[in-house]
Amino acid sequence: MTVRRRCELCPMWLTDPVSIRRGYGPTCAKKLGQPPQPITIHPAAPVAGQLALEDHMPDTVTDRPYTDADLRTEAARQHAALTAKPDLHYVGMQMVGIPIASRADERRGCWHDLDDIAGDGVDGRDTDPFGTAQRAVNDLMVGAADTSEWAVQLGAAGLEPHPSQAWMCAGVGYELAVQVATSPDLKAGAREELLREIRAAVDATVRRVLNRQPA
Repeated sequence: MTVRRRCELCPMWLTDPVSIRRGYGPTCAKKLGQPPQPITIHPAAPVAGQLALEDHMPDTVTDRPYTDADLRTEAARQHAALTAKPDLHYVGMQMVGIPIASRADERRGCWHDLDDIAGDGVDGRDTDPFGTAQRAVNDLMVGAADTSEWAVQLGAAGLEPHPSQAWMCAGVGYELAVQVATSPDLKAGAREELLREIRAAVDATVRRVLNRQPA
């Protein structure tokens, strides 16, 4: 039986797994400013002692017409849908009263304080600095990579993510980004060494496989 579902944005039926999970197809993704399909990274075959994340989370109940994996899949779909179509007005409301990260120590360093520095456009100053920032935040949300499945799986597994590590090659741009999550039970020293060794290993692989020097 072919699995399909209706697109959330148009009457078309979705049949491919990626579109079904996201809730909309390539045509609607283009309208939202999203890439037609997300980049899919196929992991290498697991080696001894290495399991896919979902392999650690067997079903806890077997008398239901759905599995725990089905629940995680639906949670990931809805998680992605919440930010796929942000409301510009609501985005602005959420920014009011929130400090700008780089100006958090300033007396008037919140997003809504930007209106106090609005210009008349004659001298090149923005006439609507808050609105400009609001639209920029909205665009970033629309264009954000869909990592909802990763986020849901991490939460279900009880893992905590760390800041991503990215590799940029001179004259090319970003080539690779790696996000690592670890158990909160790891000791700080072990966690820091693990992250350091992972970065060193990926760095060496980037140099060998791509034959480029990270910038």
